[in-house]
Amino acid sequence: MENQSTPKVYSYIRISTGKQREGDGLRRQTEDIDYEKIAKSLDLPLDNELKLVDEGFSGFTGENRTKGALGYFETLINDGKIAEGSVLVIEMLDRLTRQALLEAVHLMTGILLKGVGIYTAADKQYYTKDTFDVGQLVLSAIILQTGHEESLKKTIRGRANWRVKREKSEKGEEKLSKICPLWLEPVTNKNGKTISFKIKKDIAAEVRMMFQLKLEGLGNKRIADRLTRNWPPSTIQRYIHDRRVLGEYQPHSKQSGKRKEIGNKIINYYPPIVEKELFEAVQEHILDWKERHGYHVGRNGSNGVHSNVFVKIVKCGECGSAMHYDNKGDTSKGGKYLRCYSAKRALKDENGNRICRARSVRYQDFFELFFKYIEEVDLSKFINDKDELKKQISENELKISAEKFRVRQLEDQVSNLIDTISTTRNKVVRNKLELKIEKIIEEQTDLSKVINNLNLELYSLRNESKKLKSSQKEITKAREYLETATSEEEKINRRKKLHQLIGNVVNGVEIYPRKEPYVRNMPIDEPGVIVHMESRYIKKFKVIFNTKERNNTIVTLKRYRVPIKEM
Repeated sequence: MENQSTPKVYSYIRISTGKQREGDGLRRQTEDIDYEKIAKSLDLPLDNELKLVDEGFSGFTGENRTKGALGYFETLINDGKIAEGSVLVIEMLDRLTRQALLEAVHLMTGILLKGVGIYTAADKQYYTKDTFDVGQLVLSAIILQTGHEESLKKTIRGRANWRVKREKSEKGEEKLSKICPLWLEPVTNKNGKTISFKIKKDIAAEVRMMFQLKLEGLGNKRIADRLTRNWPPSTIQRYIHDRRVLGEYQPHSKQSGKRKEIGNKIINYYPPIVEKELFEAVQEHILDWKERHGYHVGRNGSNGVHSNVFVKIVKCGECGSAMHYDNKGDTSKGGKYLRCYSAKRALKDENGNRICRARSVRYQDFFELFFKYIEEVDLSKFINDKDELKKQISENELKISAEKFRVRQLEDQVSNLIDTISTTRNKVVRNKLELKIEKIIEEQTDLSKVINNLNLELYSLRNESKKLKSSQKEITKAREYLETATSEEEKINRRKKLHQLIGNVVNGVEIYPRKEPYVRNMPIDEPGVIVHMESRYIKKFKVIFNTKERNNTIVTLKRYRVPIKEM
């Protein structure tokens, strides 16, 4: 907006809630006030360009100043773009603000001191820098304080009413409001109050289907293609994580323009439409997919793709917390680090003591040490010896044979019972025999699951050694392949592959950062020899392998005795 040399009349309208729009508040400030007439009485032109309307911004919290049109108008005044002698017309002073008295008076006098007058249409008061006196000061203070107290009372009453409603809701007597998800509709009593919610069966069935299809591995677009209704993939994505399907409700309030959770969630507030087991299985499936495809669960890189190939793998050896990737930039004091979450956040235990004080570890330092170890280690040492392996395989084969024999016995029992039923005319006996068959079939199903699990375990035992050694070779190749990548996209894809391969071999790594000061070259009492520390940041790290017994090894980084002439 250009600087205005001619003073003008500006109108300002504020409605803080939807009720004011639907009710009398908006009409009073638009239809009942003749801004043209006021402008003529002040002998100034009415500005029709600047639309100063704050809808949904509270005067009590000051949102109209921090986020709304009034704040913009204040900026224009301070920047000299509103000419001195201009006038701001409002319905009443409480439309300007309902903040505490000191802040409210400061706002009003601040506008006046910049040479802009304030005209209130309801009581026809005209405030200017030159005419503002004790009488107007007292009058404006009373009006502003009254407005603040009214809003304060409403806020207190509203919170009290909300607490009462919440208590009734938790007892199942009444719902907090009629608002509910798309798959539900409110049920009201004779007083018009919502007492429960009714499931819309057709929509609820589709939402359930979203979870089932997601568990089968389908993406949101493919899920949308399978459903009857025209669901946007973004809606499917939102519903998949929406705990309201379990019947939960988390109350929120708007604070500083943002929705924030208040209190604990209410269980069984809505009728559930998805089983908890299915919901949790889908969440686990999503997290597993992200990890397998190289996507972080947290902030480890741009566009959700991690720069850290050890994400969800490395932990702090001192306290067991996750170690997060921390990129401090490319400055002299920057760099990329792995840092203990508890140490970074200075988390404390129940006695108020720091949980962990572990130092950060240079990412590249650990990267080099880890791959040097993985490429050289003999993995056969961490796999059960051949005799033990043969014993485990033999035991599994024996268990499988025993379970299969039991299944055959059950099949014979079912066959005999069917023959008995065919020759029995007594309905009571037939019903009892049919119930017995059902129980046997259930037992057969359980046994089949046991056999499948035993077969999987047997396959794993037979292939554990081959799988680990194969993955070890692939890790070496993938690391070399990563170093030859040129474009950022290529690097990201290769990091994802490397992360996946590490996960095939390693279940986890515990890093123990160095505590003592680092001295790169330390002379000792031996002529011509010094001690050289292998790592500046790491004392040792523990690698837990993906073997059946979760075998592990500790790699202690040593001090090397090196002749001075080689340094």
